[in-house]
Amino acid sequence: MTYAKEVSENRWKPNKSIHINKNQDWYLSTQIIGSEDSLIKELPYADVTVKSPDEYKGLILTDDDLFYQTLSSKEAYAYRFHQLTEKNWQYINFYSREFWLDKGKFDEKLNKFVFRISQ
Repeated sequence: MTYAKEVSENRWKPNKSIHINKNQDWYLSTQIIGSEDSLIKELPYADVTVKSPDEYKGLILTDDDLFYQTLSSKEAYAYRFHQLTEKNWQYINFYSREFWLDKGKFDEKLNKFVFRISQ
């Protein structure tokens, strides 16, 4: 009940996600986080979080661990996106192949998303 009350009164703050580095520097989320200061690993339900100094702006989902930890393909491809849309979260999804096939296009797509939600 305490949790529900805190959420309804906008007092709930998520615990920072503890990111254990398992020598996975090649993960897409690791590549993204290193590209800009506002891109961080903080929320447990997103691979990367776009954050201004005082608020969360959006989420970046990748095909890293969170993708493979889903219970079903429906969760990965439907439920998660539906829930984020219902909550009015700004989000974008990236796949590793986008990064490795054309890094220029990938960077452009990432920068457009970050710029759009930072307005």
